[in-house]
Amino acid sequence: MVSYSVVLALVLSVTTTAEPGGAAPLQAEIHNRPTEALVVLEDTGETRDGLPVLTAHDSSSAIAASLRRGFGTVALRLFRMEQQYLREKEGTVMESAYLLLSGNDGGFPRFGFYLDEEKKADVGFVDLHRSKPLSGRFGASDQIFPHELAHVLLIQLVGPPGSGGSNQVHAIAVRTDPSYAFHEGFAEHFQVLAIDHPDAAPDTRALATDSLRVRQVRDNLEAYRRETLARWAPLGPLRMTFPLWYSGAEQLLRYHAVKENLFAREAPIPERLLESEDPYEAYLLENLLPGTEGDPARSRRRMESTEGVVAALFVRWVENEGLRNTRGADSFYEPFGVTSDVITPTENVYLKLFHAMYRAKPRSVAELIAAYREEFPDEAAHVDSVVEAAFLGQPPVAAPELWLANPHFSTGTSLFDQLRGSPRTHTFDLNGASLTDLVAVPGVELDLARTVLREGPYDDVDQLAGIDGFSAELLGRFEAMGDEMALLTSSSDERETGLSLGTILRPYITRLLVLLTLASALGAAAHWALRKRSSQTDLSRFRLGLNGLAASTLALLGGWMLGGFPLGSALGTVALVFGLPAALTVLYRTRRASLALWILAAWVGAAVPMAFLVTPLF
Repeated sequence: MVSYSVVLALVLSVTTTAEPGGAAPLQAEIHNRPTEALVVLEDTGETRDGLPVLTAHDSSSAIAASLRRGFGTVALRLFRMEQQYLREKEGTVMESAYLLLSGNDGGFPRFGFYLDEEKKADVGFVDLHRSKPLSGRFGASDQIFPHELAHVLLIQLVGPPGSGGSNQVHAIAVRTDPSYAFHEGFAEHFQVLAIDHPDAAPDTRALATDSLRVRQVRDNLEAYRRETLARWAPLGPLRMTFPLWYSGAEQLLRYHAVKENLFAREAPIPERLLESEDPYEAYLLENLLPGTEGDPARSRRRMESTEGVVAALFVRWVENEGLRNTRGADSFYEPFGVTSDVITPTENVYLKLFHAMYRAKPRSVAELIAAYREEFPDEAAHVDSVVEAAFLGQPPVAAPELWLANPHFSTGTSLFDQLRGSPRTHTFDLNGASLTDLVAVPGVELDLARTVLREGPYDDVDQLAGIDGFSAELLGRFEAMGDEMALLTSSSDERETGLSLGTILRPYITRLLVLLTLASALGAAAHWALRKRSSQTDLSRFRLGLNGLAASTLALLGGWMLGGFPLGSALGTVALVFGLPAALTVLYRTRRASLALWILAAWVGAAVPMAFLVTPLF
């Protein structure tokens, strides 16, 4: 077995650090730094006492070089100071930052492992997929490693996310609950700083100005919005390929939409979706699309429950000159193992945040703001400035979270489950509700939902009885939803249970196969009818069916992949690939132009059923 001394040989030596920003508030500062430790590990495939057995990675140079620069350096130094702080406060053993390169998709903060023979039962580590690109993409290792290390930091300081009330899998725009949004938003703001850092890899820095990629994502989101609003889009390209494109789009939104604080604003939802018997499309638009600069602000509680807004708050917090430059006495910094004259302004911001987090153990960003003001009253004006900008002036909600579970409305398990292959009962906080949450309750019309939002917040559900038009029967329904909520488990550990890729993809595949079969049959019939007009009916049923399948499949791919107007893309693709070559062949053999045109028309006709299936109609 590899000894622990060998593992320590993988320590990264960090001698300089630069802060992001150029002329922006985060000025580049170069200082000599003591050595920081990042231990890179791999999984042996063994377990002991229920914990994975990990060992030193035998080829860590590439990932180490990537994380030695940019904001990764800042995150490692912050982690080291936090470890020193916890040792002073609790007598814990200082640990290196650990990175496991594994075969697990995504990135995770994890706790507890064996390092060869040494048990580290409660020690945190970051788990990243070994094939994740090191830099140059949104969501690359040089951004996700700081993100996941931030989770480890926060959990060590305040504990894991509380049970909250949402049972939805998180995403940057999804309204979950204040506890989960606090943890995810804090971690996600590290991704923004990683891209903006002046010493980041050049291809990572270039992401900030990649206008082509931004335009592509915005075009996709707009096309998705149009499909969602359409009255007919059974095989809409963006809805049916959602699992293939949204993950990359979300990573881009974690940077651009967070910096612009667009998730603090309402994405427009047409009233006809809100008045639908099943307002699922309204829910999707509300939890997927960022707003625009001119859209109205969300309510404060909804902002505090949306990780994209919380991330925007922390970015602004770290950039605020007053919070960066206001320093305490050396006695404040001693537990972190530093003095005020050797830390950068960015480090100063985080050390004060860490102290407030540790002292108050906040479960939401609202509780952190209150704790920080109490610990550092002289900085209240700076805090107010940051909060005002991030929350668009919306006042705090001085009311409890009143979580309800609506058994009459289900959502998919994560946004990727667009077709609700794994449905979940929708839960929401009455004091953080949206119009969609309320109109999904049977008996709540749109006007009444607006009144409920206007008259809030509420100390308890019974206060709804004082609203005009709120019947005793409807009040009983809301009370029953409170009882239903008590039966649901919504802890953060169980939030992602049931998130099976196979379960999510099954309805996509089923819909595709059923409609492809139907379109192929109709396409074969159209192909035969048009060939009959040309007196060319010599094809067998098998050949006709094969032609219908070929035309439908190509029309599907053309409508999905070429963009623009799917109807024209679908028909044009089949005409160019099948119809035109067949027509030219017939023309060459028979010299009959009319026959060639009928052959071309037959192929286009075979594609028509699928072309209408992939084209949103309003």
